[in-house]
Amino acid sequence: MTESQTLRLRIVEEINRLPDDKLQKASELLKLLTAGNGNTAQPATKADHNPLLDYIGGVSHGSLSANLDEELYGE
Repeated sequence: MTESQTLRLRIVEEINRLPDDKLQKASELLKLLTAGNGNTAQPATKADHNPLLDYIGGVSHGSLSANLDEELYGE
């Protein structure tokens, strides 16, 4: 048996020993590990996606903050 096969068996044994309440977390961790292999371009779960990242640069107009100090500080 190869070292890789032995390691896979040990991982399966560890998963089988997990209590039921830990299985979901183990599944999420495995998805994170496999997501880097090009299997998916989307985040592993919807909770992993941050909608603010889609908005970066949405307010890039330079004059939005012009003369703001006077309004804020009365200067």
